[in-house]
Order: sequence, then structure tokens, then C-alpha cells
Amino acid sequence: MIRQDQVAAEIHVHVFGYREDGVWYAHAWEMDIIASGPSFEEAASELEVLVQAQVNFAAFRRNPGLLWHPAPKEVAAKFYGALLYSQARTDLEREAGLATSLTIPPPFMIAQNDSNQDA
Repeated sequence: MIRQDQVAAEIHVHVFGYREDGVWYAHAWEMDIIASGPSFEEAASELEVLVQAQVNFAAFRRNPGLLWHPAPKEVAAKFYGALLYSQARTDLEREAGLATSLTIPPPFMIAQNDSNQDA
């Protein structure tokens, strides 16, 4: 049970950002919450509001199980596909002498769409 004096100050989730049909999406995969907006920054800002609402609801219901609802496997596959694409591109750039250091992806990965992975 969650008590008011035991609520964590911070919660960390992985955010996968992507664009489809000109709309940006931010997806918190551990909670399977999605927000959208005209830019990734706006979608991520809206996602923060939605995650906070879910945290508040779980605290109100005193049920931490209401927080964690993993996203479908397809979301993880999309994320890891984008991550592998990014790593492969970096490796090719390094081999061609275009990159001098390893690019480490940020906590979230932004993929424009699935077609980028096929390029």
C-alpha cells in the first residue's frame, strides 16, 4: 500500500519518441502512456503531465500496481530497431572517417519512422 509519506519524489521511465504522419509521439513504455504534439518537446511535455496524473491516481488509490503496465512487445522492437540503426550508422561513419568518437544515444531514442530503419 502507498502511504502519503512514502510517495517517491522521482519516477524514471524510458521514453521512446517517434514521428508518424507529421505528428510526434512520446511513449513511456513502462507505463504504456502515449502523448502527441507538433514537436517531440511538446509531446514529451504532455507525456510528463499524463505520467504525473497516473502517479497521483495510483497514490490516491494506494495501489502502486496501477503505475506499471508495460507497452506491447512491438514498441520495444521499434525502440531497439531504432537503436541498432543508430549504432550501425555510427559504425559506418567511423569506418569512413566521418566520426571520431562513439555516439552514445540519449535516454530516449527519436525515430522519425520505420522507413529510416530500412535506409
